[in-house]
Amino acid sequence: MKSNAILLMAFLPLLAAQGAVRTWCGTNTTGSAWSDTANWSGGNVPDTPEEDAFIPSGTGPCVFGSGEVSIGALSGSGSFVLSGGTLSVASNGTFSGTVVLTSSPAFEEGGALTGDGMLTLTGGGNQWSSGMLALNVTVETGARLTLTAGDKRLGACTLLNKGEIVWQSDAIWLHGDCGDTLFLQRHAHPHQRI
Repeated sequence: MKSNAILLMAFLPLLAAQGAVRTWCGTNTTGSAWSDTANWSGGNVPDTPEEDAFIPSGTGPCVFGSGEVSIGALSGSGSFVLSGGTLSVASNGTFSGTVVLTSSPAFEEGGALTGDGMLTLTGGGNQWSSGMLALNVTVETGARLTLTAGDKRLGACTLLNKGEIVWQSDAIWLHGDCGDTLFLQRHAHPHQRI
């Protein structure tokens, strides 16, 4: 019996290291702030690389508006809005709902979605109007990402288009990690597909 207890104690840290999934349960009446414990099941806001954030459909939008937070994966079928602050994603996740990168009055340049993970978009309502994207993103077959007017900064990452990226803005600044900048400008059509 004593050896079983010692064996269990030896594996306990490994079980804890697998991470936890924190599920968004915010509604339009409870609010939409990522940082509000009332918006997460069990009152646990994901805020470590060992915790994944899951935003299901049927809930209100999840708005990340300030602060610097690192999580495991970002996934779900609901609505996620990044309007300020920095959210760093360490693992791979898939989002079939809507992801919006935008700005708020407090963060005119928008937020930053960064990290070593990958976000695969499979929904059609994704939008990028401003902010920094420095996370590998795949726009999957059948999915759409619309680039609207605003300052968009693409950092050291890959934006892979297997679906449709619709460009509705006048110009996009793409910033590399070595200070190199690629500037794209639309010339002919009001809705350019790239």
